[in-house]
Amino acid sequence: MQELKIKFLRAEVGWIYFEIIYGNVKLEYCFSDLCESPCDLVKWAENIYLGLYEEFQCDEEGSYWYFDYDGENFIISDDRNIDNENSKYEKFERLRIKIQKEELCKLIYKSIIDFRNSNSYQAEQWEDVGFALFLERLYGSKQVAIEVLSKMTKNKIIEDIEAKLRAKYSSDYRELFGPYDFFDDNMYDNSSVSMRKKILEHYIELNDGSEMGGCSLLNLKSEILENLL
Repeated sequence: MQELKIKFLRAEVGWIYFEIIYGNVKLEYCFSDLCESPCDLVKWAENIYLGLYEEFQCDEEGSYWYFDYDGENFIISDDRNIDNENSKYEKFERLRIKIQKEELCKLIYKSIIDFRNSNSYQAEQWEDVGFALFLERLYGSKQVAIEVLSKMTKNKIIEDIEAKLRAKYSSDYRELFGPYDFFDDNMYDNSSVSMRKKILEHYIELNDGSEMGGCSLLNLKSEILENLL
């Protein structure tokens, strides 16, 4: 019997990529932080688990993919034109897999949670992680970041953050905190190191998340599906 696999691959500049593998068929799809999200897919799986069968449609900003479940079959479709079999770019069925709803819902939810808990998920590439976690990802800890940045001028701070982002993401990253308007140039640059630390602490406290970017996988938990894990 062939095994259905759903594997989330990476978060990258406001996109999350994943693949579906069934036998010799491999399909790769993605989420955009401007459209539907993995959180929406979890809500869909919750409804399927509760017997509320419906279709899930995801906009990839130009093309669509679809998940559907009819009580017996998991149906995967998209509107891509692969090997010229869908020249009109209409909804086209790729896979129809017989599967129990509990197994399907567990597979979807577990694949997202496993991804969230893995090193493959770079949260700052998808969601608004808040400035404290942002600094932690770049400098190791908030305390280290404050110690390092308090000895720099504002322009040097910007240069240092940009350099670390480029090194980490090969210049391909989401600009979550530009243009770094977190303090007045003169006030910060002309302040003592101890005062700069206070200014940085205050800014971090004020910017613990702005609800921009994709839904938070860091805080994602389904009370309905958790019992399946």
